Amino acid sequence: MSNLPTTKSARLEPALATATVNTIGVSEQTHTFLQYLNVTTRESKVDDFAHFALTVCGFKEHDSLIHERYWISLWICGEEKSAEANVCMVDPDTKMIQVIEENKAARNIQSPEPQVIAEAISAFQHNNHIRQSVGLPALVQMTLPCITMAGTHPAFYLIPVTNVLSNAVLDGTYPLSRARVRRCRCEVVGVNGGMENPAYKTRVLQYYVAFRVLAKSYWEMFSV
Repeated sequence: MSNLPTTKSARLEPALATATVNTIGVSEQTHTFLQYLNVTTRESKVDDFAHFALTVCGFKEHDSLIHERYWISLWICGEEKSAEANVCMVDPDTKMIQVIEENKAARNIQSPEPQVIAEAISAFQHNNHIRQSVGLPALVQMTLPCITMAGTHPAFYLIPVTNVLSNAVLDGTYPLSRARVRRCRCEVVGVNGGMENPAYKTRVLQYYVAFRVLAKSYWEMFSV
């Protein structure tokens, strides 16, 4: 895996970084975000928080929807199975999958990376099927923007999926070439804990907004 490239980000509401759930005078959206963060810190309710984090950081636009527990068909070893994305962003008209998020706490697993990569392969198959259904050629490669969440610690990914990889999964064989996944983790020197810590939360929100810009540039390449 290699690091993600950086990009400029838009400004967020300053209170998102500094306020707590008890702060008076913040916007309704900021207060809701802080409520989700507070519950997630105490009870590991990650999916709701991950959903709203995408919203508050500008991922959701007028032509997209964010779903939880979204099932996607996955052809593997000659059989149609399914992969479940904890959270994903979908174009409501074409049903093309734009961003995938996998949360460690939802499955009680050591690492969410294998699951999110499987979901990216599934999304590649799904999105190409949609392209072909409207008379467009299938793409030989799509780079899927993905996020994993361990507690309130996100990691950001660009996962390139090719026909070679997808067909290897379909046939139950090893692909002839490697897929190079790019990953970026947010770390703040000297800061412990997750997004309940204001310094870490500030940095993470900046990463989210920067990744939004990067993710959009990729999903627009394969959108119908």
